[in-house]
Amino acid sequence: MVYNVLSKLVLQDKGAHSIDISQCKSGLYFVEIQTENKAFIKKLIITD
Repeated sequence: MVYNVLSKLVLQDKGAHSIDISQCKSGLYFVEIQTENKAFIKKLIITD
């Protein structure tokens, strides 16, 4: 799942091993990665 800086969900693809972010505008995003036992949140910065 990918969230914008306002915590709004902008992309979601459950069960996928990859997500196409090519449609995202430049900015700061947070990517949530969930496994069976853990969840991770990483920052993603997209620039032109």
